[in-house]
Amino acid sequence: MLVMTAKMIDGSLVSGGMSHNYTQQYGKYRFRIRTDNDSSLALSGVALTWPASGVHPRDGENNIYETLVETGARNPFFTFIHEPYGTTSDQTRFVHNADGSQFQIMTMEWTPDRIMISREGPGGSTTYQEHVLNESDRDVIPDNPHRLTLQLDAWKHTTPNTVQMEVDWVEVSKYCG
Repeated sequence: MLVMTAKMIDGSLVSGGMSHNYTQQYGKYRFRIRTDNDSSLALSGVALTWPASGVHPRDGENNIYETLVETGARNPFFTFIHEPYGTTSDQTRFVHNADGSQFQIMTMEWTPDRIMISREGPGGSTTYQEHVLNESDRDVIPDNPHRLTLQLDAWKHTTPNTVQMEVDWVEVSKYCG
């Protein structure tokens, strides 16, 4: 179990993230994740693919699971597919009407023609939701290598809370056409 913890240390909010060295263009990303509630609205749990080039927004960004800080609870949570060559606000947003503080299994299947996001809720298959971008949305689908990144983003400088994001497992499969 990967546990990222954000908390105040010596007057500073300390959080973190990690990024895999392995990059690929297209593929299937699947993981089981949750993020603690945060009444201070300071921290957001995020699992995404980030362009290997490091150039954003030109090379896109696929935020598969993002809790944001709109409420202290993690219900709803979101998926954001950032449009390549757009601005940071050019994105497609999917709302997951589920509790992101409970373990969710998130899947992104990314091919040249489509991105499919699916979610399985607590208990594995009790809830299932799917969102699809397809050929008509091709301008939104990144076409360059990305790497899996996990982070507990700090949106403020302080918090009275200790917040954890837990990732139980991750599977990454290569797209073979």
